[in-house]
Amino acid sequence: MQEIPAENIRAKKKVDAKSFKEELAYRGLMICDNCGYSLTCSASTSKTGKKHHYYLCNNCGVVRIKAEDVHNRIENIMGEITIKKNSKLLYDGIINKIIGIKNLKRKPADKIEDEIKQLELRIRNSEDNFADGRIDVSPFNNIINRYRKMITGLR
Repeated sequence: MQEIPAENIRAKKKVDAKSFKEELAYRGLMICDNCGYSLTCSASTSKTGKKHHYYLCNNCGVVRIKAEDVHNRIENIMGEITIKKNSKLLYDGIINKIIGIKNLKRKPADKIEDEIKQLELRIRNSEDNFADGRIDVSPFNNIINRYRKMITGLR
């Protein structure tokens, strides 16, 4: 593929996660050699009924490449990449730090269950207070709705 000057490259269309298909994994990530637009993809059905996927340019129509060829070429390129041990250790450290930060933000399941049980106990106590006439309908409904929303959020 030829090099295209950055000023000639048009904005890529983002691929929605809901429309992601593994057989077209690089859709929107490759650029047309001819005009600089992002390549999209399409599938054609052969006479036997088998689908054949292609990356193509909807702008100029010049570029059309079999998806299988693209995937094989990328796999070959990725297979040639080697990572030095020190770089791998640094990368592993960064990933572990990111994972650690995400795990810190998440509460352990047992702690969440304890909070849910405590909120359910508060609901029961509020029901008892309402039944005994210690609180009116409006505050009771507010309390119950608030606790139920909290339980839903925790679940």
